[in-house]
Amino acid sequence: MKQEKILAELTAVEIKVQVNDTVTSTNLLAKAELDTNSLTGPKAFIASQQTAGYGRRGREFYSPKRGVYITMAIPLEMVNALKPGLITTGLIVKTAKVIQAQFSVPVQIKWVNDLYLHDLKVGGMLVEVYNDAMIIGLGLNVNTTAFPAELQGKAGFITTNSTEYEALGGQILAAWLAYFKQPDLDILTQYRQLSYVLNKEVTLQYQKEVLTGQAVDITADGSLVLDINGELQEFNTGEVTKVLTVGGNQV
Repeated sequence: MKQEKILAELTAVEIKVQVNDTVTSTNLLAKAELDTNSLTGPKAFIASQQTAGYGRRGREFYSPKRGVYITMAIPLEMVNALKPGLITTGLIVKTAKVIQAQFSVPVQIKWVNDLYLHDLKVGGMLVEVYNDAMIIGLGLNVNTTAFPAELQGKAGFITTNSTEYEALGGQILAAWLAYFKQPDLDILTQYRQLSYVLNKEVTLQYQKEVLTGQAVDITADGSLVLDINGELQEFNTGEVTKVLTVGGNQV
């Protein structure tokens, strides 16, 4: 990855950036940094390949070459002005908007923080709190066209254009920092517009329960509202494991 391409997008913000071609995990690099150094401002780690990428619940996140893998560590005092339910939702909206502008593709958001394109997952975000900092991790399948058997039909890529895309990492970081500095008042309206699940039948893994219902709304705190057998129920945690698409297929 060319660091100058990334830094060119960050001239208007204050952030330290470390760029590598291949790392174990950008999230692990951020945690190691927080274990040894006091964080005085945002610091980001960007790579085009991970050998030990992970997602929710520590699950492996396939991170081959020609991806964009970003982790930003930011002091908690810089994000405390935002309601907890609007952090992940706002950051994933900003990410989707950057991708749409850069590649002209109709990327959507699967609640809470996965990115989908043409019914295939092309990215995911993981937000953690660690050592008085927030760690925001993002993995994007940009030019990844070959997937292991277990991911075929589930994972996809953003573009087949093999031109340079290093600027994407800088554009996303700039959008994140701008959101923390000046949150959008209509971010949930944008989130709903980009939703991959609204008005579809979904299966939700909630604690030890598996629930199926119609996704009917996203509340003001980012919770998902399901119509389950005629009863509206709100969920502020959980994972949507299946979505019944318009064509009748389950994703």
